[in-house]
Amino acid sequence: MEGITTEQLAVIMKDEGVVFVPKRELRIPPDNQERLVRLVNDLGTAKEYLDNLRCFLLSPAIDDQFGSDHTARCEWRFEMRQQYGDLFWEMYYVRENQFRAGSWGIIGLSIEFLAQDAARKNHYHLSSHLMNILTAARALRVDEDAPTNQKMVTIHALEDICLEVLKIYSAPIVIPEDIIGKDLLELSDDQIKLHLTEPTLMDTGIGHIFAQKLLAVQTWRAYTDIFAEELAGPHIFEV
Repeated sequence: MEGITTEQLAVIMKDEGVVFVPKRELRIPPDNQERLVRLVNDLGTAKEYLDNLRCFLLSPAIDDQFGSDHTARCEWRFEMRQQYGDLFWEMYYVRENQFRAGSWGIIGLSIEFLAQDAARKNHYHLSSHLMNILTAARALRVDEDAPTNQKMVTIHALEDICLEVLKIYSAPIVIPEDIIGKDLLELSDDQIKLHLTEPTLMDTGIGHIFAQKLLAVQTWRAYTDIFAEELAGPHIFEV
């Protein structure tokens, strides 16, 4: 159909049972270049995967009435494209849609890469944390035949996971004052236990690196030689 606008097509699609879900207001954190340099091994690829998470957060949530009837959806999609051309294809299919399984798969692959990249940088504490986040993301399921508002509960949970990962690579961290400029080996066991349970410390990637250092100190005291490489050189943690 010639001359139809995006707004007009949206009305037609709504009449066909399509639901355009209003977006939540989200504060999507930008990359912190200084943090990225310290946290990642492959900077360029890491940025691409972090952008995948942002893309999901910015993508529309478009639901239809077909549920698990994929055959009916394909037939309807073909007919709509025949009638409304590329504009329909762009609105419904080409753009990332939060309801598409492919979008979910990209999120999983992105978090998995970041976890593996952290391990290659020897940030094992961060890598483990990201793998736990990945497990939570892959455990989410959407019942295709459920009402749209019920599906959105899961979509919002996945959005929160994306934000949690982005925060790791963007948010600043405040190192406790009793540690700044001090040799971590001189900390008492009680100080180490306290800082390892500080929740705000674990909100960022730098915090996970710091926690890894503290865990290394704990293990150093129990097994003198095992973490010699991890603790080689100066042990002062600098932000």
